[in-house]
Amino acid sequence: MNNEQPAILGEGYSSGEHDAFLKTLPDGYTACDIVKNQLTELYKVRHPELIYQSDFNEQRTRFVNRELARMDPLLRGDWVYFPWSRTLLHTLSQEETIELRTNRNRNLITNEESTLLSQKTLGIVGLSVGGHFATGFAYGAIGGHLKLADFDTIETTNLNRLRARLVDVGSPKITIVARNIYDIDPHASLFLFSDGLSEGNLGRFLGTPKPDLIFEAIDDFHMKIRLRIEARKLRIPVVMLTSLGDNILVDIERFDLNTSLPLFHGLVGNVPEEILAGEITPEKEKEFAVKLVGREHIPKRAIASVMEIGKTLVGRPQLASTVFINGGLSAYLARKILLGDRTLSGRFVISLDHFFGLTETL
Repeated sequence: MNNEQPAILGEGYSSGEHDAFLKTLPDGYTACDIVKNQLTELYKVRHPELIYQSDFNEQRTRFVNRELARMDPLLRGDWVYFPWSRTLLHTLSQEETIELRTNRNRNLITNEESTLLSQKTLGIVGLSVGGHFATGFAYGAIGGHLKLADFDTIETTNLNRLRARLVDVGSPKITIVARNIYDIDPHASLFLFSDGLSEGNLGRFLGTPKPDLIFEAIDDFHMKIRLRIEARKLRIPVVMLTSLGDNILVDIERFDLNTSLPLFHGLVGNVPEEILAGEITPEKEKEFAVKLVGREHIPKRAIASVMEIGKTLVGRPQLASTVFINGGLSAYLARKILLGDRTLSGRFVISLDHFFGLTETL
């Protein structure tokens, strides 16, 4: 049994197949059956016109009982075993579960739009902030395939902004993010690049299924540049969201619309060439980082922090308050771009202090 993804017995199985599936599971698992709860929900979402009738609860109960009686309840729906939590889940079929999980998106997202989004492939490079992107896509049913790349492991210092637990310290970030996604959607189609993105696997990351959109959230300047060069050739748009204290910088490079678009909006001159040629020092990299986002967009405490990396700080400080917002923004941006908005392009700055009319403090 693969411990990195759920084991699934999909609806349509026989009683013998069900028994055989259970025999493959290790001892000591916890069983959880949510089928009755989901049938209760299913009746409500399929009959919203009845919810204010006086006998609604009675009608719903009759529906649930009929559904449970028309076949062996053990043969209705899917059985999913999550090896990391040693949990066996009995749930409705994939189609019915998706119907329930996306119901509250309606009519903000139409059925036609939902279908289109489910056919797209998204790439997420870097799973610290990017982990929020990936789970946001899973919650929003955005992307039929997700390509995830990260080589790093969870550290306790990550827990000020990552969706992880203390017991996850030392585990690969990509494993934790994948588990979070599978917990939302056991049928998720994930392509995992657990060594991160490199020259050796960049072609595979950009290959079949080809990403329709890439979200980049890594610190490796060399790979930031290489990724964009190849994405531009393939007409794949790249989005970068950067947390800067209480500011958020959104960069949208629409290589799908313009293959002559300069990298990073042309804001960093010939620095990409210098980095690829190996002609840049760590101090120059710090200067490049500041230039990349624009000094004018970085709050005072944040700009001071960049210069302290390797002295009094081990890394760039980030806050959950803006990282979590980035997760929501990524789903919004993905939806707009994938559904065909051709005007969403360029650089955008969000300042929480400015939004609320406050004096900058961070």
